[in-house]
Amino acid sequence: MSVETLVTEDRLARLEERLEQVVDHLEAMNKRLDTVVALAEQQQAARLARRDLTQALTPVANDLYGVLVDELTDLEQVLTADELVTLLRRLAWNVRNLNRLLTWLESLMDLADAAAPIARDAYGEVARLAEEADRRGYVPFFLELGYVLDRIVTGFTPEDVRQLGDHVVLILNTVKQLTQPQMMHLLNNLTSSLQAAEQEAEEMPTDLRSLLRLMRDPQVRRGLAVALATLRGMAPEDNEGNSKQTQGGEP
Repeated sequence: MSVETLVTEDRLARLEERLEQVVDHLEAMNKRLDTVVALAEQQQAARLARRDLTQALTPVANDLYGVLVDELTDLEQVLTADELVTLLRRLAWNVRNLNRLLTWLESLMDLADAAAPIARDAYGEVARLAEEADRRGYVPFFLELGYVLDRIVTGFTPEDVRQLGDHVVLILNTVKQLTQPQMMHLLNNLTSSLQAAEQEAEEMPTDLRSLLRLMRDPQVRRGLAVALATLRGMAPEDNEGNSKQTQGGEP
């Protein structure tokens, strides 16, 4: 192979290498041009969007400006420029307080959001209990109890209530004694006897012989003795603790 042939091949190789570099540069330039075109299209679209937005907001801004002018004209009668400046100054001085207030409101809203499910459940439970109480008659009972309380308040004076408080211990002791089993049994027997006597009042004998015959009954005599002992206990006592003698009677 001659020297000229080698030189020619070397030049061709260098030429091909340069051509490849040129092609690479052209491809890079094409990519950059595509990017520039895309950016230009985006900017064009943004300009069109801004123009459309401006055209759409222009009537709204004009109307808002007119409303603002009218409101400021009305406010001139009750708010001066100095008062407005003072208000803005106070707002500026109280920015921290306003921030704390907003923080407190946010915390309160968070608490309300957290407590809302609990409140709903509690409301449902209260509603269920109220419905059950109304079904079982508690609501009418308490309403009537309020009527009774009103009658007590209107029927007694403060002096009566004070005297009741002074004797409440004696009253409670009396109620305690009356609720003993033997007293309840006695009251039950007395009530039953009175009911039976009322039912047989027309058939009961009232002549002296029949009454004397009843006196021979041990139960009648025992009841009479209990009644006499009860009457003796009801007599007022003197200073020595003995029952007072009746006029012309014996102790």
